[in-house]
Amino acid sequence: MVLSLAGIPLFAQSFKVEGKVTDENGSGLGFATIHQKNTTNGTTSNALGYYTLELTENTNNLVFQYVGYRTEERTVNRDSGVIQLDVEMIPELVELDAVVVSAQSEDPAYAIIRKAIANRKKHLSETADYRCEVYIKGMQRLDQVPGTVLGIPIAVDTGIVYLSESVSQFSFEQPNKVKERVISSKVSGDNRAFSFNQASDMLINFYENQIYAEGLSERSFISPIAENAQLFYRYELLGTTRENGRVLNKIKVIPRRDHDPSFSGEIYIIDGTWRIHSLNLLLTKTHQIEFVDSLSVRQVMAPVTTPDNKEVWMVLTQQFDFLLNAFGFKGYGYFVGVYRDYQVNLGFNKGHFSNEIVKVEPKSNQKDSSYWNNIRPIPLTIDEIADYHIKDSLQIVKDSKPYQDSVDRKSNKITPVNILITGKTIQNSFHQRSWNFPPLIQMLQYNTVEGFVPYFRSSFTRRFEDFSYYRISPELRYGFSNQRFNARLNFRYYYNPMQFASIGFSGGRFIEQLNEDSPLQPIDNSLYTLFLEKNYLKIFEKLHFTLRHHLEITNGLYLTGILEWAQRNPLENTTDYTFRDRTERAFTPNFPDNQELESTSFEKHQVFLLNARIRWQPGQKYIRRPYRKFITKTTYPSLWLEFQAAIPDVLGADLQYQRLNGGVSHDFKLGMVGAGHISMEAGGFLNKDSVSFVDFKHFNGNRTIFGHFKLGNFQLLDYYYYSTIKPYFQGHYEHHFNGFIFNKIPLLRQTKIQAVSALNYLHTVESKSYWEVGLGIEHIFKIIRVDYFHSWQAGMHQRSGVRLGVGF
Repeated sequence: MVLSLAGIPLFAQSFKVEGKVTDENGSGLGFATIHQKNTTNGTTSNALGYYTLELTENTNNLVFQYVGYRTEERTVNRDSGVIQLDVEMIPELVELDAVVVSAQSEDPAYAIIRKAIANRKKHLSETADYRCEVYIKGMQRLDQVPGTVLGIPIAVDTGIVYLSESVSQFSFEQPNKVKERVISSKVSGDNRAFSFNQASDMLINFYENQIYAEGLSERSFISPIAENAQLFYRYELLGTTRENGRVLNKIKVIPRRDHDPSFSGEIYIIDGTWRIHSLNLLLTKTHQIEFVDSLSVRQVMAPVTTPDNKEVWMVLTQQFDFLLNAFGFKGYGYFVGVYRDYQVNLGFNKGHFSNEIVKVEPKSNQKDSSYWNNIRPIPLTIDEIADYHIKDSLQIVKDSKPYQDSVDRKSNKITPVNILITGKTIQNSFHQRSWNFPPLIQMLQYNTVEGFVPYFRSSFTRRFEDFSYYRISPELRYGFSNQRFNARLNFRYYYNPMQFASIGFSGGRFIEQLNEDSPLQPIDNSLYTLFLEKNYLKIFEKLHFTLRHHLEITNGLYLTGILEWAQRNPLENTTDYTFRDRTERAFTPNFPDNQELESTSFEKHQVFLLNARIRWQPGQKYIRRPYRKFITKTTYPSLWLEFQAAIPDVLGADLQYQRLNGGVSHDFKLGMVGAGHISMEAGGFLNKDSVSFVDFKHFNGNRTIFGHFKLGNFQLLDYYYYSTIKPYFQGHYEHHFNGFIFNKIPLLRQTKIQAVSALNYLHTVESKSYWEVGLGIEHIFKIIRVDYFHSWQAGMHQRSGVRLGVGF
């Protein structure tokens, strides 16, 4: 039997009650909670205090709640029409016993909090599972918009920029299984769009020790009733109040240190059961949140009866309010959720939960205005009504070619920053086409093989309504010293977004690094060659035709296949020009030194390659939207295996070998201490009858000051000295402390810089053991990272160096 805890018979005829909730001065109280007593049939008032609630019983007791105000009750009898009921809320009168708190005594709040902490696990686990319906409304408004950001024109107006509503059927099972089905979706100004509102994103439980705010902070925040909460909070009992025979303790929570990962505000604890009744908590910039100035969280809980007649408390309403002031943007917004029709501890059939955690129904955006007028629990404000009306009315205009062309003309304006640094994408929104052009900083290169090189790569992209697209990218370069012109054409068709499926080809004659991963950026090599007389770049010429296919076979299992025929032509230095000739230094040949070979030079040859790579992400969770699939984070490591074979005598191919390698990588959180990222890889050649140095296993070294902080990269390793044809192993670990260290140092925490450490290891038959250890600082001016590394080879210290790069 399915128990409906809303207490509303399905056959009963409903009626509405509506009105305004105000404070003692007659001002509207935005987002007050209104619910039918002893049920979870409820709503909240809108930003101006207006509410509406649908009822079915002949006699209904309505409860009006707002944090800091006395709970009000009103009785409403059935009526054939809409009942108007305005309610004035009175500030709560808290009772505070005459307790003198001296320097030696303890505030009574601490005893209450200790009891709440002692009962935390019980309240966390008493709800084994539940399902409910969740209404979410999100609104974001900009009051100030900059003309440009980093030289990029901003084509956004002030006013409401996002207004959306959704209704979801939500299921949860301990400890962390979720399933959400979005059945209704509405986005202002685009009746074809689907809301990004998700109940799973608002799943915050303050009985958990740590609260994660994804996208706002890299570190977690401590709950006011966490096991170790008293290390982070001071408490003050503001008094007690009564509601339905229950005594509520109103407690002020105060961070012990301004920059601790903790909330400030008030929390109400029910006397006797020591559970959370409601809360109103705040995070600000001092708590090291990003992108917003402040974020407030409000929750109101309500009792629900389980099938075995036990009482548990569930979230009735929840709201997040934020203020924005960054990069010239100023504004505010909120997301509010109304939870109703709870069914608790009924259990779920086997197979109810899967790796698909959210599904947005394809027809969820086709509900008409009458549907929303009937189901919407929170009345729209005047501004929101106007926004829907104006934007929906203008949709035909905004979809027209003249309008989209006018927007494109503004966003397509080219600035000096575009020309020099960022490049530019020219949009034709009406036809869903775009052209991308590179900046000059990428178009001017220099190396000792080609000399000065003008390089040009552009791309043309055509997108379609189902989110598929194709992209054509020509590449051109000319070496003034070797007087050699190279060109190739790249094509990719992303034909099935639900399976991340794409097919592509590339063909022509072009320049490649000996390491196909291209660890050395051309701009880095150009600077070092011209200014320091160090030519680290080692290249060859490749005439090739390559076919590539990628898809997700089943959830979490990915396959990439590559077929390539290539003719590889060796190249030699043709110039020794540098801005400053250093007598103690000379350019090295285009064939690097290597431990296993006397010479890495090779003759012109042909090769026919077959490459297959399979990657498995166990337990991969995902969100399914119409035509698209979004991957979310998983708690399991990712595994991959790659096989490459050179097949002889195909189109004149000379080489023959088989290489097998595989690895594992994993990202994980370590609570207050930060987050870790680890990867390991091993492999070797199964057959090596005929192998060119190009086909050796190369490692991503770095000998420049420019650090490219990608897991799997070494920071002090020679580019090709340790390249091998024999078995190898490499491992990498990086730890981001996320404020754990510098947040404790008063002057440094103001800068919001964060500590980072890295460990890189390589073992080959010839090199034995090679180690790198690095310590660094990231988030300098938000984007800069600086590390200092030491390296050891076979137990002997090899070198040290600073690495400078980008670290968001």
